[in-house]
Amino acid sequence: MGIGDKEDGLVNENLKLYITRDEPFGPIDSSDIDPQDTDSSAKLFEQHNWIYKNMRYRPSIIMGRKGSGKTSYLRTVYFNKKYDHVTEIRTDHALTHISKVIQGITKGALFTETLAELWKIVFWMCMLCEIQESSILPLEEQTHVQEYLERVNMLEMQTADEVLWKLAGVFDDLVEAYEQGGLSEILRRFDHIMFNKTIIEVEKSLKTTNKKVVILMDSLDDFQLSMESVSDSLKGLLKFVGSMNKPRDVVDVRFCLPTELYNRV
Repeated sequence: MGIGDKEDGLVNENLKLYITRDEPFGPIDSSDIDPQDTDSSAKLFEQHNWIYKNMRYRPSIIMGRKGSGKTSYLRTVYFNKKYDHVTEIRTDHALTHISKVIQGITKGALFTETLAELWKIVFWMCMLCEIQESSILPLEEQTHVQEYLERVNMLEMQTADEVLWKLAGVFDDLVEAYEQGGLSEILRRFDHIMFNKTIIEVEKSLKTTNKKVVILMDSLDDFQLSMESVSDSLKGLLKFVGSMNKPRDVVDVRFCLPTELYNRV
């Protein structure tokens, strides 16, 4: 038996975890498939269709009805090898945290552009913390990122979930302390000038080394948008997401949205 035969045998063994008598075509819910098991994901995903081929256009927002396969479509990035790093952000957690910030601000106008900046911090903080020691950045650039993260007391965070919980605490404290100026204080707390400088350096490094990363946000299928603060938060999110995936960008964003929320959006 050759090496290739052994690898195929391993893939087939893994598939037995997902293909059963009750689910002969694989799990109904694609989140049941281990995202790290890219071989099984690739085998179970039908790639010969028009929708999948349109991924080459790098869509920022993916819409579909609940249960239509948005999560499966989103996670094709794990086996198409187009990206050198994938960061997944739990949409419900992120939206909840930012909505609490907005709800805590009792005075002053809320501009969508400012809320988009808040989302920019969330997205980039999650990504920077995950790649701070990654091989996709040269050693010198890793040092620059780590210096910035240490400056804003985020150096010890290494996963997107850890970052979200840390940001939630920081946001809550600043909004409680400053109320009307809460959003401005958040931007000041994360040293907005240094933040943007770090982003520019990372993007330049990725372009030089021909690397690409993607940030994924899964669907809001079960999320209620009745609160005004949630709607405002979503406005800022859509503003930020819509600004990404330009032709020369090396950091892409993919955000899933259920069509059941289309009219409200």
